[in-house]
Amino acid sequence: MKGLLLKDWYMMKSYCRVYLLITIIFLMVSCMNENKFYVFYPCLLCGMIPVNLLSYDERSGWIQYSSTLPYTKMQFVSSKYLIGLFSLLAVITVTGILQAVKMNVVDGGLAISEYVITLLLMCVITTTCLSLCMPFVFLLGVEKGRIVYFVMIGIFFAGIAIATRLPIGVLESGFTPGLLLAGSVLFGIGICALSWYLSVVFYRKREL
Repeated sequence: MKGLLLKDWYMMKSYCRVYLLITIIFLMVSCMNENKFYVFYPCLLCGMIPVNLLSYDERSGWIQYSSTLPYTKMQFVSSKYLIGLFSLLAVITVTGILQAVKMNVVDGGLAISEYVITLLLMCVITTTCLSLCMPFVFLLGVEKGRIVYFVMIGIFFAGIAIATRLPIGVLESGFTPGLLLAGSVLFGIGICALSWYLSVVFYRKREL
């Protein structure tokens, strides 16, 4: 599977540079703006990189060609999920560092609860969007699966709208940062595992 990951990495460097540019712009704006949209959007954008890589694979005919290579469909699906998770991890890490610096420099101190909740919302919303979208893409193909992608975009914006309007006290009520972290980790692992399993099942049944 190392070869599949390398292929996707080379494709990202060639075709996904605009994602890096947009991410940098949004991260810079998020340091000067309180609107959480600028914090969340880069994560969603990078989380959709696997869908775009699949689109290039379909257009170039590489998916049909890959059936002649010594890779299983499980490995092919797994490589896309790993690329998506690596991309999300990278952008969430950078965003977390920038937000911590912003809170210390601009806001006068790091508000632990607000900081943890913001990072958890980023992880939950972006992981959920990616996990719900991928099985449909592997089942229907990228072009038809884009319908689900747009639905996920709608859910994303709705989630941001709700989350940014809830007082921090409401989100904290009855939960400690440790409990929120544990619950979010378990939820993220569970939905990713289920999504990966469904994607493997759908892709094995799909006629290429």
